[in-house]
Amino acid sequence: MDVLYQESSSLKYESLGLDMPRVFEAMGYGNNVPDDKIIGIANGIMEKVSDYCEPSYGFIIYKGVLTPESLNINDTVFDTGKIIIRALKGSQYFALFTATAGKRFQKWMEHFDDEGDLLGRFIADSIGSEIAELAADKMQASVARWCTDNGLKNTNRFSPGYCGWHVSQQHKLFPLLKGNDCSITLSESGLMYPIKSVSGVIGIGENVTMKEYSCMLCDFKDCFRRKKKNAQ
Repeated sequence: MDVLYQESSSLKYESLGLDMPRVFEAMGYGNNVPDDKIIGIANGIMEKVSDYCEPSYGFIIYKGVLTPESLNINDTVFDTGKIIIRALKGSQYFALFTATAGKRFQKWMEHFDDEGDLLGRFIADSIGSEIAELAADKMQASVARWCTDNGLKNTNRFSPGYCGWHVSQQHKLFPLLKGNDCSITLSESGLMYPIKSVSGVIGIGENVTMKEYSCMLCDFKDCFRRKKKNAQ
């Protein structure tokens, strides 16, 4: 199977370091501050997050092969698109990963829908997105430590649904996770549940580089990374 290393970890919410400025940025305020009413509601929701948040991550590192058009791991061919292929250039190994805010957070987020609280749902949705990304940051830091210990380097992380990598290819990615999937399930179209989850690949090799996300080369207008850059 060419598996080099695998790891799964449950995280404490407090370890993520999520703060209100980051939540407001995720809500679309950028460097601005919302009015006092929004701040009060958001603070009230944030006070309850730790009761429902169960962040975790998992990853598994494989040996793989890049071609000009695809990534091949254990006879599985990922059509990631040329943008990601270029970003993974030089990689000999690949960390396939997941990270999530957890199912309890998903259920809590859904209760805002049941109560018809659109604003509360929007704020909780923004919080959940940041929790998933912060959990993925923890995962990526662990991958980076493994790389350092083995004299290797890593690229940034890239996910299905972005940069030309179709989200339906989640169905190829998840079987390779071998239990390191944080109990995330997939819809027929490849969407994840809990919704506040991320998955993807990190390239690893002796000569790879950690590059900033090339938003100008990507045509996905609703990408959260593009929104963050535009807000700065």
